Amino acid sequence: MEGEIPDVILVCPDYVIFYAHLSYLTSISINAFDGLLSVEDANHGDVVQGSSMPLVAFVPQDSLLFNIIIHTIYKLPCSQYNPPLDILLDAVYGLKTYGIPLHELNDFTRSLYGCIMAQIPRRPLEVYLVAAENNIEVLAVASSAHLHSLYLPDITDEMACRMGSKYLMRLIMLHIHRTESLKRLLRNPPSGHPDTLACGFIEQRRLSDAWAYATACLVGDLRPDFPVGLLRDTLGSLASQVHCGACKESLKAKVRQIVLAWSTSIKVRLQLRSA
Repeated sequence: MEGEIPDVILVCPDYVIFYAHLSYLTSISINAFDGLLSVEDANHGDVVQGSSMPLVAFVPQDSLLFNIIIHTIYKLPCSQYNPPLDILLDAVYGLKTYGIPLHELNDFTRSLYGCIMAQIPRRPLEVYLVAAENNIEVLAVASSAHLHSLYLPDITDEMACRMGSKYLMRLIMLHIHRTESLKRLLRNPPSGHPDTLACGFIEQRRLSDAWAYATACLVGDLRPDFPVGLLRDTLGSLASQVHCGACKESLKAKVRQIVLAWSTSIKVRLQLRSA
């Protein structure tokens, strides 16, 4: 729009005004900016236009919120305003109200979604709810990585309704799959080694039995956010029951493998929806 003269004045309830371009707003909005810029509504109270004057439309959002909305619409960064998460999430609903596409990470939403993602660790559930409610895949995937510690029974009926069946089920399955993946990691005991005079089948069986007992005790407490440190300490403590150097090394390697696998999967999140 460089060089074009603004021909729309958008007025917030706190009397802060924003200048915009009618042709641009109507070209990207699927509902004539919530009807504010439609010809039919031009003289119905919310819009005022003189013969040679810019169109004047009154928007319901206050200037702090509408500033983020209009920056997003014009593909301008908004991080310099350091908006709080509540404003960013309200801007998502504002964009939806004005008929701006939300489903994909496109030029319109890239800056806004980037600001939201930076604040996800603080309140991931709120972001997930907004993402699910508006079918914003990229935000749902990013926020789900921070919901491993969510206690699923704490999800209220109102939250479940906002998520909808698809995103609620995906969150439940994320928790189930993470827990099952940890069970699989614990299933097999440390590898054995060739029999020696000091450590044969019977002696090596002691390590396998100790492993089976320790993992059985863990299974009842497994959860999607099971602490890596507790996993390492519990399994590593079995070394005190082993006297063979080769068995100790096998145990150490097994614990290291499990800890590494669980640590690197700590950011496992919802899988992106297949096309």
